[in-house]
Amino acid sequence: MGRAMGWAFVAGTAMVQGLATLDGVVGIACLAALGALAAWRAARRPGRSWRVCRKLVLPALAASLGVASAAGQAQWRLADAVDPARHNRVARVDARVAQLAQGDAGSRRFVARLPDDRPAGLPARLLVTWRALPGQALPEVVPGQRWRMALRVRRPHASQNPHAADTEARLLARGVRGLASVRGRPLLLDDDPWADAGIAIERARHRVRAGMRQALAGLRYAPVLVALAIGDQAGVAREDWQVFQRSGIMHLVSISGMHVTAVAALGGWLAGWLWRRACWRGVPLAERAPAQRVAVLAALGPALAYCLLAGWSVPTRRAFFMLAAVAAAVALRWPATPSRLLTLAAVAVAVLDPWAPLAPGFWLSFGAVAVLVGTGAGARPRGMRARLRAALLGFGRTQMAVTLALTPLLAFLVRQVSLGSPLANALAIPVVSLAVTPLALLCGALSALPGGQGPAWLAGAAGHGLFALLMAPVDWIGRAEWSGLDVAAAPWPWLALALAGAAWALQAPGWPARHCGWLCMLPLLVWRPERPPPGYL
Repeated sequence: MGRAMGWAFVAGTAMVQGLATLDGVVGIACLAALGALAAWRAARRPGRSWRVCRKLVLPALAASLGVASAAGQAQWRLADAVDPARHNRVARVDARVAQLAQGDAGSRRFVARLPDDRPAGLPARLLVTWRALPGQALPEVVPGQRWRMALRVRRPHASQNPHAADTEARLLARGVRGLASVRGRPLLLDDDPWADAGIAIERARHRVRAGMRQALAGLRYAPVLVALAIGDQAGVAREDWQVFQRSGIMHLVSISGMHVTAVAALGGWLAGWLWRRACWRGVPLAERAPAQRVAVLAALGPALAYCLLAGWSVPTRRAFFMLAAVAAAVALRWPATPSRLLTLAAVAVAVLDPWAPLAPGFWLSFGAVAVLVGTGAGARPRGMRARLRAALLGFGRTQMAVTLALTPLLAFLVRQVSLGSPLANALAIPVVSLAVTPLALLCGALSALPGGQGPAWLAGAAGHGLFALLMAPVDWIGRAEWSGLDVAAAPWPWLALALAGAAWALQAPGWPARHCGWLCMLPLLVWRPERPPPGYL
């Protein structure tokens, strides 16, 4: 029941993102929640029919709360917008750089935060574009700087194509409610890297990025190592992204829950190792508190630090909240199942960021973990050779299960399915996860230290060499004509049928006709829209 309520809350949050207006939504959702609560209390009577009623009412109550939470936050954020009278007008403001700046020598783009005493009709955060004047170079834009600028402010507008990227929704999810372009020559007023916790984190990310760029200058895949270390993907070439997408390894070249879990495991292992060997007043610390519990709780520290350094994206949030749920379960001795932990993480993400369901990565991330939880692990055989063989077979089966199970979501959200994904991931997962990512993190940590450029170059060059060797077969897979299957944007009922078929096919051996579930994906993959007749305008 708890899992059904949790995912009903997430569904209610996601439903709000598709509404055309929020007028009265919060009030209606609150009334629905009160009605569901009253019905639940009335249903607390003995009898089978009342038990069925409770199972229906409680998820409805959770969905109503999800709608109310998402709609309330959306109304608050939508109220912080560019006034129509300010649209396409110039305003002089004091703006503080709040996030990493992107761009090249000719232009910069960054999120600026305006003060509380800003001119009326301007939002608190703007996405600023600063282009260089003819014959002049742009200064370095660093988080924490405060500039006096003349900005031409505009309201963001997205494309009307329903299957194109919704830029306005992405800006809304980031808390950016206006666009601006610099006019004239801004004046630097001050530079405060400790203006607040968020700016301090962004300043640390800037320092790591600058150090890695200097240490890895001239290397072909240096932007990929930067993306693995701090989540800054702006430097990765477009053609590389196309190869990553067609080969199905995009989740490996951007920070994911796998990387966060690896960092947490390393921190937890180190804490447990030290705790087992430390003493206090002649008494081993392991006798005061179990080392396993200390290791699990201590793992949250490096995991949170890495998530913040990586930009606090949806996959990192999901991984951190799952780790936090595991730590709470261990500390409180709560026998939580993996599916309950996954549900708790999804609810936490939806509460803190109701726009997360807009990102395909939200569904792909939680979907992949759900498949891993559902497939599980078999019994461990005896003998080293048998264990190695079972591990390789289990890895292959798990990789194939994840690939097939995520095919409906990829077809519906991305409209492309990678046919070369199983082969590319079989090569890339161990190399990127166990070698390239740790070396990228080591390079980033060393490059931020005084005098660490030499060791940082050694670590970065080693990681770059491994990734370059890996890209030889992956690039061939990604550029092959057969590697990617483009599909049309099918109606949602075909998605529901495909997901139901995948869930049916992933059941344990002995489930009736379970392999036939994969056939339910065919309508989603082969669907084609009705074409207009020749000459139609």
